[in-house]
Amino acid sequence: MKNDQEELKALQLAIADRDEMAFRQFFERFFNPLVNYAFTYTLDRTMAEDIVSELMLVIWSMEDKLNEIKNIQHYIYKATKNRSLNACAKKPTYQHKATAQEDSAYLSPENILISKESHLEIQKAIENLPPKCRTVFILIRDNQMSYKEVADLLDISVHTVNRHLQDALKKLHNKLIK
Repeated sequence: MKNDQEELKALQLAIADRDEMAFRQFFERFFNPLVNYAFTYTLDRTMAEDIVSELMLVIWSMEDKLNEIKNIQHYIYKATKNRSLNACAKKPTYQHKATAQEDSAYLSPENILISKESHLEIQKAIENLPPKCRTVFILIRDNQMSYKEVADLLDISVHTVNRHLQDALKKLHNKLIK
């Protein structure tokens, strides 16, 4: 954990110094996890990708101001959450229309074995989770964040993170068993 934070701080400093390779590493490391996180709020992959792309552009444009950020990972997740909520507020009547092809681009290796119909059913069940449960579920299961990292990010206790994850798993189990 300590080495990871040191590595992120080194990337952050290099990006502030306009190092394109460092930015490319940062982008590749965080783009998909942030898109998945934004998706928990927007329920729209294209919108989530746009939000994260714009955030990455802001990060690149910050230059020296980037050095003032104490925890870059916490910052980008908070910024993604805020931007996602703002985007949803601007488009309250937006309807999510995911296609099987669109979803297939984000399948993990184990999900490739699941039929497209089952995968869509699972995605729909995840989308129908309460927002906090869905967010916690995706951050832990898809983004492999620890309970502590999720608790810090969402400003809730580790116990509450555990409760949200257990609720999510129970609801998914009940929905998918039917």
